Amino acid sequence: MIVLILVLISFFFFLSLAEWLSSIVFRAGIIGPIIVGIIYGMPLADILLEVWQETFLAIGYIGLIFIIFEGGLTTRMDLLKQNFFLSMLAATTGVVFPIGLSYLLLYLGFGYGAVETFIIGAALSTTSLGTTFAVIGGASKDIDLSQTRIGAVLVSAAVIDDVSGLVMSSVIHDLGSLSAGGDVNLGWLIGRPILASILMAGLTPLLCKYVFAPVFRRFIEHHFARFDHLSNVVLMVLVLSAFISIATSVASDAESIVTGLPDAATSL
Repeated sequence: MIVLILVLISFFFFLSLAEWLSSIVFRAGIIGPIIVGIIYGMPLADILLEVWQETFLAIGYIGLIFIIFEGGLTTRMDLLKQNFFLSMLAATTGVVFPIGLSYLLLYLGFGYGAVETFIIGAALSTTSLGTTFAVIGGASKDIDLSQTRIGAVLVSAAVIDDVSGLVMSSVIHDLGSLSAGGDVNLGWLIGRPILASILMAGLTPLLCKYVFAPVFRRFIEHHFARFDHLSNVVLMVLVLSAFISIATSVASDAESIVTGLPDAATSL
């Protein structure tokens, strides 16, 4: 038991130390903890117990949801609208280039299969929201870069990249059912998570603005005003939980839906 406690103490100590060192060396504190996690986890030394790794993984998923939620809340919608095409261009390069280069090199050059090449390209695609927040947060202590044009472009592009990455991971996971044989509709298999993500991301702001917001203001808002910020926190938790449940039920990724939640909060 003492050994297990010492392992946990060393793990958390090196997490803090690695974050401090990477903040100084790379100006991105997130890099250090990632390296420590790789060393302590299954890829290398596998020092942590499997049940601990599963626990940290679950906590990581919760953190991912909150990061995406923060990304939507801190993005200035006026700057996003003004620079939408620039954000899309930046996000597209992070997804299209790795997949395109993978097909040029592996599919055409070395004869890899199309599905294998897609999986490799998707794995190399950019998923950088956590790193983006870490870099932006540590770049300047005097200026909030997330409220500037370049910050809005970087954050929105990172959100789009993360959404695309998780959609592709869902597609890759579904492609595993092809190996089981049977009558599988490949088009629907690939298109389902993409279609669900687009519909949820598009319908969320429309429903919130024209349906839920009027109902909320007419019947609920005056009751919520008595509890000040507590009511806002409760509302966000309930909406977040509801949308995660919807994401699970449609076999899509939670991130593409969570990115629409700030629109809901803004509308309400």
